Amino acid sequence: SPIKVYVDAENTFYLNSDPKPIQISSIDSTLKKEIGDNKAIELLAYKDANRASAYEIIRIAKQNALKVVIKTKGSK
Repeated sequence: SPIKVYVDAENTFYLNSDPKPIQISSIDSTLKKEIGDNKAIELLAYKDANRASAYEIIRIAKQNALKVVIKTKGSK
């Protein structure tokens, strides 16, 4: 199943069900460690999240030839 990447309204990243936030500076290396056999990322972003945060995930996915499924959540 795809790796789930959450971006909240404060532009904080979370992976899968891990409640520990990930800084944008380390999201690239953290994702690469988690990818393994996965060939897809599911990006779940709050509508209030900065688009640059979502674009960063998409950029990483493209670099690693991964598919991206994008979903948005409403405001809190």
